[in-house]
Amino acid sequence: MIEQEHVPKGINSVIVGGGHACKAFLESLKGGLLKKTGMNILGIADTNADAVGLKYAKELGIFTTTDYKALYRLEDLNLIIELTGDDKIREAIMETKPPHVQLVDHMSAKLSWEIMGVDERLKAHEELLKTKEFLEAIINGIKDQLMVVDRGYRIKNVNEALVKRVGKPSHELLGEYCYQALHGLDKPCNIANHACPVQEAFKTGEPCEVLHTHFEGRKVSYHRVIAYPVVDDQGKVTGVIEMARDVTKWKKSGDELYHVQKLAFLGELAAGLAHELNNPVAVILGFTDLLLEKTEPGDKIYEILKTIERQGLNCKRIVENLLSFATHPETTEYSTDVNRNLEKVVSVVEDILVTKKITLEKNLAEDLPRVRGDSGHLQQVFINLITNAAAAMERGGVLSLSTGVNGPGNRVEIRFKDTGCGIKRDYRDKIFNPFFTTRRVGEGTGLGLSVSYGIVTKYDGDITFETVTEDEDSERNGTTFTVSLPVVPSGSEHLAN
Repeated sequence: MIEQEHVPKGINSVIVGGGHACKAFLESLKGGLLKKTGMNILGIADTNADAVGLKYAKELGIFTTTDYKALYRLEDLNLIIELTGDDKIREAIMETKPPHVQLVDHMSAKLSWEIMGVDERLKAHEELLKTKEFLEAIINGIKDQLMVVDRGYRIKNVNEALVKRVGKPSHELLGEYCYQALHGLDKPCNIANHACPVQEAFKTGEPCEVLHTHFEGRKVSYHRVIAYPVVDDQGKVTGVIEMARDVTKWKKSGDELYHVQKLAFLGELAAGLAHELNNPVAVILGFTDLLLEKTEPGDKIYEILKTIERQGLNCKRIVENLLSFATHPETTEYSTDVNRNLEKVVSVVEDILVTKKITLEKNLAEDLPRVRGDSGHLQQVFINLITNAAAAMERGGVLSLSTGVNGPGNRVEIRFKDTGCGIKRDYRDKIFNPFFTTRRVGEGTGLGLSVSYGIVTKYDGDITFETVTEDEDSERNGTTFTVSLPVVPSGSEHLAN
């Protein structure tokens, strides 16, 4: 007898007809499909001793017989289920069964079976929907961008993070080619130095991880992309799950640390060089002073010695400025004086400007409020902008530096205006991109403006530019870069040093 757990023992049944329908009924009862009915099977009868349902009942330990009337003698019997489909047998059972026992013929049994089957399938469907909703909640809760593609590179599923990045609703993305939706291409990705992890996962059957760099105007972002192959029972890759994470902050922090370390090394090198140069310059000035004491003023040699002294003092001043500029502050400033930093940078580069026949004009506003930023970082920005301006004026020109407060009074603006060749239209959207340079090989790294932009925006500032090329207007050609930095509110100024 099949035991049904946690249900009443009231329905004690027997089955007449041990064919395939009987076996299916017993399997469903054993599997729990009919568990809520509280039904117990006491016995099975069939004239064919080899009927499949009869044999299966024996395996389950249920009483079996070839004479259905023998079932009447089973204790507590209250229901007979007729599954033979034979009207004569049904009528014979009706005439011979005990009065208190109910009969369900094969048509009624079949109908009940189908109704219960539909009910169970509906419950299974509800459970499936709940599971689906649960999995979707998990996938959408992941902040990384997830996408599932098939072997044809068609998108099969996406999460909300990817939808937000692409800017299209999910129903428009599903079925679209991944290379078209993400990169605007008309064929699978084949971009130099931009490996496609999805293609690699399909090719090797192994996870593939890459770092992708994306340029949008002057903005640069970095994404860590991992592709995981989806494998079927036969080991064939049927799809790929791609996961992308925006790691721009971590990447820029690492680059900045490397750059700071490099600058620190260069600073130490410059400081050491300045110390080494100080000694011979001091000797030259010392001997010049001795010779001046022994030479009469007005003598031709006296004038030559004064020239040597003047240029020696100039060298001494340059070395001192270089040493001061290379010295790394022990702590970082929260606020800084723009004019003072600009003057320090000018003291280092003004001799270079003179040799390039560049006239320097300064118009620095007095009593400027302090701005957010670190003096060392801002001096690096000023150096980069002045160097770029000098490079644009190969035949000489005028470099104008000016400072002032904007209209609302909440920002200080520093302008670097040159009379150089200007920036071509094709280059204007790229000048802040890392490694972009218009100089000849070996003359520039393409990092100056990119690093400067990163430093300024770090302090909630901005860099803008206006430019006119010689072809556009030969009388007004040149470029003006404007650095805008937020003013530090009065009373919150703090110097770490």
